[in-house]
Amino acid sequence: MADEELLIEAEETQPPPDETALLATADLDIEEHDEFEPVRLTWKQWLYISLTVVLSFLFFGILMFPLDDIVRWVARSNLPGLEIQDLELNYITKDNATDLQYANQGLSVQARTIRSGLAWWSLANQNLNGPIDIQSIQLHHPLFGLRARELKLQFQDVGPLQQNSPKPLQGSLKAQLAGLVVEDAGPLAVEKDLIKISKADVELVFDQGRTDVRQLQIQSNAFQISLKNGSIGPAASLATAPLRGQLCLTPTNEFKTSDAFLGLRTMYEFSGGSLEERFCTELQGSLGKPEIKTRPPLNKPDVDSTDKGPQAEPDSPATANPDVDEAD
Repeated sequence: MADEELLIEAEETQPPPDETALLATADLDIEEHDEFEPVRLTWKQWLYISLTVVLSFLFFGILMFPLDDIVRWVARSNLPGLEIQDLELNYITKDNATDLQYANQGLSVQARTIRSGLAWWSLANQNLNGPIDIQSIQLHHPLFGLRARELKLQFQDVGPLQQNSPKPLQGSLKAQLAGLVVEDAGPLAVEKDLIKISKADVELVFDQGRTDVRQLQIQSNAFQISLKNGSIGPAASLATAPLRGQLCLTPTNEFKTSDAFLGLRTMYEFSGGSLEERFCTELQGSLGKPEIKTRPPLNKPDVDSTDKGPQAEPDSPATANPDVDEAD
């Protein structure tokens, strides 16, 4: 009996043959998984991963970069006296700015809101290229004072912007003014806010430091004004810039009849202007001290410079040759 009990206990302690084989197979699988093989990437995969990392870094860097501070610094370095209170730069739409102030050489500019479509790459190259829309602008100078509801500017390769640059200013500029009021006419004794300009179109071309006025058309409640062959020469300051051009004025009905223009109308007629004809004058001198050389009104016959007044009637034969009667 003792031997049988020992055999039974031995059989109970030994695992079944099938379970032993399964355990051995599992141990082999674990040893195989422990031997890790490194993954080898192709050069294209390395390139894709590198580009993804670099582009992600640039994207988040641009989003977090204080670009508005850089633009302020560049603007102040190129235009001393420029201050912008709020600046909102957009990568897709136009940039916005509010409460702009600029003062330099006696000229002060204030604008409430500005929408700029200037290309950033052109600004980096010290050039202006693109449109600017300014709302509620004021300009003050010792020669004039203006207030406008809207000013639209279109720059085309205007530069370089830095002062004292060895390269002369190049490019072109188109400007449109709407709702303009003359607050100060300088040497002209004009009541404040008397002259109102409904529309003004200006086209300037900058060439070798010289400014050619290709177009100047102004519609106001006093005159319809046009400038032909206008030019502004290079100078150290705006006031000393030489001025040339032919300025023509056509009086409006309001200017002819309104008592508010009585003083200006008297001055206009005293200078040779006509209320019924278009009046042209040559601009000379400088912007600070313009000189006016009057011309005859358009479509009015010029007076012959050789005309010395009414001629005496020809003498009769008797008075012309008194010796004839004596000979008879």
